[in-house]
Amino acid sequence: MRKQLPAVLLVLILLITPGLLGSCVMNKLSEEPETISLNQNMGGSDIGFEIVKGESWSRRMKAGPLVFNILPQVVIWVTDENDNFLKTLYVTGADGKGFRHAGRKELGRDFYRESFPLWSSLMENAGELLPDEDTPYPDSITSATPSAGFTLNTKINIHPGTYQVFMEINQSSDYNDTYTEENSDWAGQPSVIYHAEIPGKPEGKRVAMEVWGRGTNIGESGASSFDMSGMDSALTQILKAGITF
Repeated sequence: MRKQLPAVLLVLILLITPGLLGSCVMNKLSEEPETISLNQNMGGSDIGFEIVKGESWSRRMKAGPLVFNILPQVVIWVTDENDNFLKTLYVTGADGKGFRHAGRKELGRDFYRESFPLWSSLMENAGELLPDEDTPYPDSITSATPSAGFTLNTKINIHPGTYQVFMEINQSSDYNDTYTEENSDWAGQPSVIYHAEIPGKPEGKRVAMEVWGRGTNIGESGASSFDMSGMDSALTQILKAGITF
């Protein structure tokens, strides 16, 4: 009978072999945009989002012979015309399932405070809990980050009036000459915030989401800023974003 290799030796072989043959990509990406449909059985008006990936939507990070594709975190929410927080429509990676960002489990709610300074501050001011390992969000508002941009179809209950839709996007370790490992948190460049205004009564229209500002970083006051100086690759994560309602 042929002897089996010890488990430790098998692990060493698995770790060493990719280095001999070349880098091993741990999370391969699809090139096809994904369609995400949420809350289709609930009442309310249809609202759709098309997020077209830009040149910095993903980037690669090496850890020895292993290569990881780093994708951004995304959150979308709606406020009323007086900036009162109403509802989170979508947030990535808050369900506690599947592959975890290396810092998500360790940081807990701080992961979302640092990823999305504006959204998290609005949530907490409204008395809402941020997600963590013990309090994940339901599948009705979350999924893993799509690897090639996405279309999101969901429902929204709002009364006639004017509403503000915001999207905050952030990618970990996105450092540059302004936001370095020394002077920023683990995310590097701050989140980029997109915005659009929609009427409460659906009209079968499409509006573009435009850059509105950015989240704050270490040493800055408040949760958002309109100062976009020093931002570069963070501004090319998305090529364009639009809303249909």
